Amino acid sequence: MILHKGSCQAMQILLTNWVHQRWLERGTVSCLLLPLAKVVGLMLLWRRRYYEKFYRHRFSAKIPVVIVGNLYAGGTGKTPAVLGLTQALEAAGWQVGIVSRGYGVQLGSAPLVGHGALPAKLYGDEPALIAQSTHAALAVHPKRERAATALLRQYPGLDIILCDDGLQHLALARDVEIIVQDARGLGNGWVQPAGPLRETAKRLTFAYAIIDNIGVTTLTVGAEHIPSKNSQPLQVKMSQRITGLRHLASGKIENLADFLAKYSVSNLCALAAIGQPEQFFTSLRKSGFQLSRTIALPDHTVLSADLMTEIAERFILITAKDSVKYNLQPDPRIWVVEVQTIFHEPHFITEFLKYLKQIKQSKSVTCD
Repeated sequence: MILHKGSCQAMQILLTNWVHQRWLERGTVSCLLLPLAKVVGLMLLWRRRYYEKFYRHRFSAKIPVVIVGNLYAGGTGKTPAVLGLTQALEAAGWQVGIVSRGYGVQLGSAPLVGHGALPAKLYGDEPALIAQSTHAALAVHPKRERAATALLRQYPGLDIILCDDGLQHLALARDVEIIVQDARGLGNGWVQPAGPLRETAKRLTFAYAIIDNIGVTTLTVGAEHIPSKNSQPLQVKMSQRITGLRHLASGKIENLADFLAKYSVSNLCALAAIGQPEQFFTSLRKSGFQLSRTIALPDHTVLSADLMTEIAERFILITAKDSVKYNLQPDPRIWVVEVQTIFHEPHFITEFLKYLKQIKQSKSVTCD
């Protein structure tokens, strides 16, 4: 892997990788930090109980609220999960609203609300990607309860709110929690700073579903049976399938097989400013691309003119998330890798919709 030279971004990537590697094992560094992690764990437990039992200003919506979050710090695939769930709900006729933090953008006291093609520099890259890829209305603000309030005020006909991240943002009451994990699982199983977890692993037992993100794959969707919800979380595998490549400058779309057959792909650079860029690079190699260079940037980084000038390769592959924040003159070398979220247990969406309908009916009766 070749990192962008001459900037602190390379050091940031290296430091992040070093920390995450320590978090995968119970080595000397983690063991030394364990007493502090125990204290942090107790504080997190007290905080959750306070919000759930004593906090009087907790916002509770009159429609189902679903939190899609993670325990492992950093990117695990929450946004692809939100995209997949939103598209499934919309296909079933639900009017979906999205709440997000709007990471990396400057927001005042009032949330930003909108739908359709939203500028990433105002809303954040992940919210802009969700809005571009779905019909969902969207609100962003670090205080999720403010975002949800503004969203319902402007779009009163919504059937459901999905919150992209926010598992630990307890001022927003929720009806369903879905936790997304990747191949790292729970790491060494310890809370930060001794491990990667934002809360103790016990939080998994309270989730409606645990989604295991296996990344971009060509595996056939399975047919495992998903039972009705009981006391145990549903276990669901999720992957992303490459559906095609979109030429950024012209909008032309090529499917994967045609692109590989039509173009010389030996002189090719892939770059990604996402939570786990190596997963993107690995998926491209598995799909048949021969990458001559890869560039990993810190999550949410905006692609700069200097960086693009430095790249000499004939083709540049980027993620859809990076494309929404691209604000330079269209570079004819750039192709956006488009993916579709797939849930490998086909009964999951059916059971999820059934469960949401029960919640919606219950809330309707309560409000009446």
